[in-house]
Amino acid sequence: MKNIFVLFAFFNLLIASSFAQENSLLWKISGNNLKNDAYLLGTIHIMCPEDFVMLEKVKKAINDVDQVVYEVDLFNPENTKKMQDMMMVPVPNFFESLSDDKVKFIDSVLTANQMSIRMFDMLNPAMVMSLLTLKSFNCPNPMEVKSVEAEVNTLAEGKQKANLETIDFQLNMLNQIATPEYFYEYLKLYKEAEVLTNKMVQAYKSENLKSLNSIISDPKWMSPKVYDLMLTQRNKTWVDSIPTIISKSKTLIAVGAAHLVGEQGLIELLRDKGYTVAPIMN
Repeated sequence: MKNIFVLFAFFNLLIASSFAQENSLLWKISGNNLKNDAYLLGTIHIMCPEDFVMLEKVKKAINDVDQVVYEVDLFNPENTKKMQDMMMVPVPNFFESLSDDKVKFIDSVLTANQMSIRMFDMLNPAMVMSLLTLKSFNCPNPMEVKSVEAEVNTLAEGKQKANLETIDFQLNMLNQIATPEYFYEYLKLYKEAEVLTNKMVQAYKSENLKSLNSIISDPKWMSPKVYDLMLTQRNKTWVDSIPTIISKSKTLIAVGAAHLVGEQGLIELLRDKGYTVAPIMN
């Protein structure tokens, strides 16, 4: 979620204003000849244990459905192995396109944060990106971080599981984002990352989609290209497949909360298809 360059100001204002009174992480999808109500849950992929809470309304929704759908089911052993294998494959001469000054700067910031540029000789850039993101959460013990998806998966034991996209697609997307220039621009603002991450976590905990959307759309952190790649394109693809998915069985769809908000978010896209999408408050 924390990527760089400039986002158009009018777009920021437009999408921030559309959720002024619709703050919930859990939404009910109904209507449009749907036989059974479905649920749409906004998740956060990483949280420190002291921040983590699984809402009772989410537990009830999981209990009510027959199927849970993730962006990618990383609890599937095959997907897990593919992810692990890819993350251990470095990109040779990754920084050769950058000037020496930029490479030195990257090295200095990583060193200041108890990391090393030599990590790129052993790990895929996407793995280093993940480690930087994890570090920005500033959890006392990074090995004990919590995940909403992991908790959903535990609560949904025995239920059907499905994916909105393949692990190969997601890995390719991460490789497109984790460019040499990305790391340089991101690390220029890395001192601010912890503050931003804390605001994001607090917005998530309070189910404040307006605030969350404002953070996601901050001109410092999300370029139009990355926003389109990570959110808009995927939302449009997903919303074409969701009607078939939710027509077959009672379903809860769990995706990153950033995918819910904005004119091109799943809430509005599903409404455009004729569904009633309403927040579940309790």
